[in-house]
Amino acid sequence: MDMQALLDSMNETLARDRGNYHLTYGDLIGALLKAPKGAVVDERFKGIGSWRGSYIEVAIFTEETGMYATDGEFDGEYRDYDEWERAHATAVKELPTNANELGRLLESLLGKDFIGYKGGNFTIENYKPLWLEEGERSFTSVAVVGIDEDLKLITKKTTRDD
Repeated sequence: MDMQALLDSMNETLARDRGNYHLTYGDLIGALLKAPKGAVVDERFKGIGSWRGSYIEVAIFTEETGMYATDGEFDGEYRDYDEWERAHATAVKELPTNANELGRLLESLLGKDFIGYKGGNFTIENYKPLWLEEGERSFTSVAVVGIDEDLKLITKKTTRDD
């Protein structure tokens, strides 16, 4: 096994373990889809993407807006990246604030990839734990551990290893 495969395996195991005590991507979708018609999401929820702490996991951004996902990595199938991006990318500059609409958008991203802060594609899956990134994509360690009946995120400041 090469070193990168070993690291990827370790990160995958850690992400699955964190999913036992974090709110997961799938849990969030379920809560948003079950919300009453017209309900709005937590005002901190401005964007979503790969968490800088471990790119395989998912971050909710409080300052960056929107999201960008692809259905794979650029593979040279097209003449240039722009052409490939038009065919394979899903991007939204601003997320819907309506809970049901946001839930449907997040659900449509399952199986697609977020791109890590320093590159690499990381598949969006139901079991992925959620983090809250406050500020400029810093190494914050604020776990999203739940969501209340008013669709406010319940968070917990953690140590780097939680």
